[in-house]
Amino acid sequence: MLTTGDMIQNRYRIVSLLGQGGMGAVYRAWDTRLNIPLALKEMTPQAGLDVNTLAQLRQQFQQEAAVLARLNHPHLVRVTDFFEEGGNTYLVMDFVEGENLADRIDRQGPLPEADVLTWAGQLLDALDYCHNQGVLHRDVKPQNVVIRPDGDAVLVDFGLVKLWDPSDPRTKTAMRGMGTPEYAPPEQYEADAGHTDPRSDVYGVGATLYHALTGQAPPTATLRIADPNRFIPLRGLMPSVQPETETAILKAMALPRSQRWQNAQEMAQALRGQTFAPARPPITPKYEKTKVLPGAQPVAQAQKKRVPGWVWAVGGLAVILLCGAALALGGITIRQTQVAATAQAQTTITAAAQAQATAIAQQVTQSTATAQARATATAQAAQATATAQAEATQATATAQARATATTEASIDVPPPEAARWPLLFLDTFGTAGNDWTLGDYSDELIEGNRSISGGKYHWQATASGGVVWWSMPDLDTLSDFYLTVEGQRISGDTDTQYGLIFRRADRDNYYIFRIRDDGDYQFRVRHEGEWNTLISWTASPLIRPGQINRLAVVAEGSNFTLYINDQYVAEYTDSKVSEGKIALVIGFDDEGDTGVFEFDNFEVHAPAATALLPLVLSDTFDADENDWRTGDYSDERITGNRSIASGKYRWEANALDGAVWWSVPDIASVSDMRLTVDVRRVSGIEDARYGVVIGRVDNDNYGFFQVKDSQFFKFSVRHEGEWDTVLAWTETSSIRPGKVNQIKIIVTGLHYAFYINDQLVGECDDGRLSRGRAGLAIELDKGDTAVFEFDNFEVRAP
Repeated sequence: MLTTGDMIQNRYRIVSLLGQGGMGAVYRAWDTRLNIPLALKEMTPQAGLDVNTLAQLRQQFQQEAAVLARLNHPHLVRVTDFFEEGGNTYLVMDFVEGENLADRIDRQGPLPEADVLTWAGQLLDALDYCHNQGVLHRDVKPQNVVIRPDGDAVLVDFGLVKLWDPSDPRTKTAMRGMGTPEYAPPEQYEADAGHTDPRSDVYGVGATLYHALTGQAPPTATLRIADPNRFIPLRGLMPSVQPETETAILKAMALPRSQRWQNAQEMAQALRGQTFAPARPPITPKYEKTKVLPGAQPVAQAQKKRVPGWVWAVGGLAVILLCGAALALGGITIRQTQVAATAQAQTTITAAAQAQATAIAQQVTQSTATAQARATATAQAAQATATAQAEATQATATAQARATATTEASIDVPPPEAARWPLLFLDTFGTAGNDWTLGDYSDELIEGNRSISGGKYHWQATASGGVVWWSMPDLDTLSDFYLTVEGQRISGDTDTQYGLIFRRADRDNYYIFRIRDDGDYQFRVRHEGEWNTLISWTASPLIRPGQINRLAVVAEGSNFTLYINDQYVAEYTDSKVSEGKIALVIGFDDEGDTGVFEFDNFEVHAPAATALLPLVLSDTFDADENDWRTGDYSDERITGNRSIASGKYRWEANALDGAVWWSVPDIASVSDMRLTVDVRRVSGIEDARYGVVIGRVDNDNYGFFQVKDSQFFKFSVRHEGEWDTVLAWTETSSIRPGKVNQIKIIVTGLHYAFYINDQLVGECDDGRLSRGRAGLAIELDKGDTAVFEFDNFEVRAP
């Protein structure tokens, strides 16, 4: 197990653990050579494999990793490096932020057709590229499609990827996994005769689009063969879908491969060029009221470690190296485990049907000479399926009945946008770090013990009276944030309390959000030593007595939004305490009360770590009042005009030679700071550069962070008249060509962190810049012309 700060290959520094399983772990890491974030997947050898098997798997790993590393497409996640160290195998992959398509469907239901078809074109383009490189994906499904913050779709998790060659025996499906049943074509179940080809991925795309447009996963291929009436065409579930779209998707999902689109490009062409009516009001599907929510699980499930749903570490190979010769390797998709009874019922049906899958599939293609045998096999499969369906129907009905009360008692709103703020702090309690209070404790009101073991923060307490007791990690003061934790009462009275404290300025000033296992929650503020109840103890069916409950709070200014088990429960506006620290809390009402609690997955997101710094200058360019350079300008290198109008700082430039040009307002010199500005290239070549200067002492000493719409950024330092590139031109999809891009720089001591559209794109340490002024800058090559607009320039500093 790697720990924070470990270096691998003298290049990759471990930042944090993202996920862990039986096959290994995935870490967020930092490439110290390129100064970019990445995901590092560690695969640990399975015990008991003989030397020859290990050697064979290592060779196959190297071959297939090399193929994946050569793939480079804007809608694919890249494998950028692979190596072995210390007996383990490692894959280095892009670090991607976004929301997977499955989560978006769960959150919004059926999605707008225009959005879905845009993503479809991007995914099909990526698959066409893969197929032309001789690679099949083999597991296209909503969970493996990430919608980035810029709105583009990225295909991830080559968990079942394989080299595709019709003459290669490795193309046989028996050598690989079967994919996910709802999105896998029938040939992926035929262990004795099935081959897959690009049309298999086409089926997966069709099934994924079906789910996105209707809000419902399609039945599995085996169930469709056993009972064709189970498959409802798209417009039967969502009449607003255009007929042309339905036709294209149904053809992609044809059971015989010969009837599908023969390649990804064909399907993409069929979906292009459609027009759409104005956006329609959201349609609530009929199943909305009986959707099984986390609070309605019929059986308590052992929960795995939760890692932020917006983080995706992806890549993978066809075979899990060193983890078992027959296992399929997948890049780890890091998202919250969700258990739904309807999915369990579908799994039951699938398991029953798969036993006869080969016989059923052969029914479509075998000659009439074996018709009687096929009929017998089909009848047996149909009977098994019918039995499983009956059992599943009962299980689903029971879960739906339990879910209805929860659904109707809560407001089903999307996850907070704040959950997509940059991750500031995450503790899965794998180790005893972050300065949590540990060991025995006692005073006149309470005594007990706190420890970290088994991946939990374990808290035992006995009260001598009414008491609230907290434990704080080593984390700075915060104002706005998204805070979440999983808590569970292991033993004790049901009216004992556990939850979160936040904006804790001192022991007399803080907010507290807590729940009890008798089904109530409460929100209070302690202000100047006095308690104020904002929301009295209120019953909520979302609370799961004796089970793990996930609490979350979004604080934005004076507004607080509260969540229990990912469902909105309440919000409140209060401004008594503006900032402070965050903590875990337990509470007791009476002398002699006892309780044992466990906490896990303590997670904090914030707009920026320095959001509370005092404002130095803020300019929305509604008026010309901060002494920006305006008017015509020219010298032997550049000519142009700068003006402030319509709420923008407009900059026109024509380069007579290569030139860096800046504009600095009337602003104090700062060292540590947070700078943000919005910029758009209005016209001119795509490689025209725009950005900010920082630490500017004079013409010969300053830093220049620049961006260009070809999706590259760079950071250079001019020191004593000489240029030095600190971060070389680096590609990032965070840049939106031709659109407004927000640039953010956070400087702390010698450390510089660079963000584009709230995505961390680079970090570095440099000691040559000291206190200086900040401003705007552009750079053009000889003969280039461009027009830029800047807005919302803000600098904060201690």
